[in-house]
Amino acid sequence: MSALLALASAVSFGFSDFFGGYASKQMAATRVAFRAALTALALATTGWLIMGGEITLRDTLYGAGSGLAGMLGLVFLFKALAVGPMAAVSPLTAFVGAIVPFSVGLLTGERPSALALTGAAFGLIAVPLVSGFDRAPEHRPARSTLIMAALAGLGFGAFFAFIAQIDEAAGLWPLIPAKVAAIVVLGTILLATRDRPGAPPAAARWAYASGFIDMVANIFFLLASQIGLLSITGVISSLYPAVTVGLGRVVLKERLSFVQIAGVGLIIAALALIGYAPST
Repeated sequence: MSALLALASAVSFGFSDFFGGYASKQMAATRVAFRAALTALALATTGWLIMGGEITLRDTLYGAGSGLAGMLGLVFLFKALAVGPMAAVSPLTAFVGAIVPFSVGLLTGERPSALALTGAAFGLIAVPLVSGFDRAPEHRPARSTLIMAALAGLGFGAFFAFIAQIDEAAGLWPLIPAKVAAIVVLGTILLATRDRPGAPPAAARWAYASGFIDMVANIFFLLASQIGLLSITGVISSLYPAVTVGLGRVVLKERLSFVQIAGVGLIIAALALIGYAPST
């Protein structure tokens, strides 16, 4: 059951990231993340009122920590997706994000199999392939774009690690302080920079949709992490690039070189190996 929930989380994350990245092509990533967080908070609050959950200081703090980490991840990801290509940015972010919970699992006593270690090696090999070194300079992702994608992965990995520490009795409660913390920080940034969160109507709708689906993904992952191993659920949830890459190819007509396609395939294979290989 935890694997199915994690997979549902991956599909939801894939759609959410595509919508948010598409909106970021028309307005600043901080504005997109702010609008997304508002929608996500409304859904999280509704879910908690329906399902209930125990409120403790520990789970509240872990929830806030996960929200801040996820917020940083989203801002960096939206910035990277805005200049694209999505098909290269999303897999790199996912791999870096998967390595964080994988490493935390190692440090807390989980022991990956040889298959999982092979998957990690595949991912490391794939990173330079995705960067498009074989393409002409003007068609390669900028170095700053790849750095932002990696930073986004670190943020998402920290989100996975924080949220996996939440007690099952908390229910959906920790997702509320998570989004409140994100809204406070993002709102402060917008006020400090005197940047009003205005946007073209279409871009605003994409941003709100991204936040709604992102919270659906968070709920699926929270439930999965409460009944499964972090090293498994965290990585399966990171398979979302398959969705984002597909949407980028179909909707935005993005094209990758053969080497980049091989890199994307290697990363997805790496995530599958890490996620499905048994740990002890």
